Amino acid sequence: MAAKKPAKPAKKSTPAKAKPATKPAAAKKPAPQKEVKKEVKKVAKAAPKPAPKVAAAKKPMARQQYHMEVDNGILPVVRPHLLPPADRVPAGAKDLPAELQPQKVADGRIFLVNDEGISHVPSLIEMQIESYRWFLTDGLKELLEEISPITDFSGKKMELRILGHTFDPAKYDPETCKRRNLTYEAAMKGQVQLINKETGEIKEQDVFLGSIPLMTDSGTFIIGGIERVVVHQLVRSPGVFFSTMPDNPKYHAAKIIPKRGVWLEIETDRRGIISAKIDRKRKIPITQLLRVFGYTTDDQILDIFKDLKTDEHDYIAATLDKDTADNVEDAYQSIYRRIRPGDYATPENAKSLIDSLFFDFKKYDMGSIARYKLNRRFGIELPPDEQHRVFQMSDFIGILRELIKLNNGDGVPDDIDHLSNRRVRSVGELVQNKYRVGLVRTERIIKDRMTVMDLETVTPTQLINCRPITASMREFYASSQLSQFM
Repeated sequence: MAAKKPAKPAKKSTPAKAKPATKPAAAKKPAPQKEVKKEVKKVAKAAPKPAPKVAAAKKPMARQQYHMEVDNGILPVVRPHLLPPADRVPAGAKDLPAELQPQKVADGRIFLVNDEGISHVPSLIEMQIESYRWFLTDGLKELLEEISPITDFSGKKMELRILGHTFDPAKYDPETCKRRNLTYEAAMKGQVQLINKETGEIKEQDVFLGSIPLMTDSGTFIIGGIERVVVHQLVRSPGVFFSTMPDNPKYHAAKIIPKRGVWLEIETDRRGIISAKIDRKRKIPITQLLRVFGYTTDDQILDIFKDLKTDEHDYIAATLDKDTADNVEDAYQSIYRRIRPGDYATPENAKSLIDSLFFDFKKYDMGSIARYKLNRRFGIELPPDEQHRVFQMSDFIGILRELIKLNNGDGVPDDIDHLSNRRVRSVGELVQNKYRVGLVRTERIIKDRMTVMDLETVTPTQLINCRPITASMREFYASSQLSQFM
């Protein structure tokens, strides 16, 4: 018994000595591994540096052709409302007078005249159906190209591009949705490309981008088993409108209304000073805007409008006398103080604010309709592409010249209530605007997640959360005034 007892402590003591010996050995081993990893990372960062310039920047640009696959089963179909009757001639047609006798009978139909153009009356809801077909194809494409690419806040780590969209077939047909109190909808998926800017690595995935309610062939939607219809909206058309000043009808004002972005209101006061308001903020002398838009000196500004000067009034000279800013930097700071009173104004942050308000397509879009109306009004031919749908200096000069002509008594102001200054906003455009709201929220979530997630392991599915899109669409169809019970 005594021999056995000392044997046990001997066993205990030997592993106790062995364990501390093994622990430092294990601690020393990972040290060279970390160094190796660091070296690998350095190589990985150093080697592909030229590659991102070629592969990560130029390759995605070459792949910017948007690819969409929308099956015909998803799109609503335009059907004529006047259908041919049964294949027999009514007996009553034989008793008609001679002048009303059928001219011909074809496919069981009686033609009282030879005009075949009236054989098919077009669908009375064709505008609704065509508008929603546009939304499911080009409307969604326009939105997804508008927000793409999405970069992180620094703009140096990650970039996410949406290269196309597709639809899965609807799970149930409209009749089944009515019977089971379901929504007639289809799942939308986007082909998403995630680019790691540090290593040049590209990951591609199909990501779920929300369920889109589908339109039936009768122009209705089935939301929760209830048939609904989205009615048209009559809105003020984007563009420029000239009107008289309420307090002094001798002088005139102009409103530049974009499809998306800040409104610019230009007014003439009783002293003949022309000023502007950006989003109904405090007045800014119009010459300050001209300075920040490229006409830096007083002589350049006076030279544009010298042919509109009269003996009674020189509106631009009167505005220059009131303007306290003598150079571009002062003009930037003066405008910034009026837009954001209380904030510290420097020429740099003022310039970045004004450039983003007027020349960033994500924040300012005149729209193709406003582009067409401005082209027709001022006799210019600018294409309705992304570059020419932001604020244009040529339009601004033309609007100011037209305003001075109206103040001088030449021309007639616009009637805002005239139907030529209004337009119909159809179902496709209404749903597109609501989808944009959800997409902007999703974009913010993506940017926040880009800063938190690991660069090497992150995937497009982890970045994109489609809940804001689905919530926005449901809110529109369930509670909007334009979505009504059928």
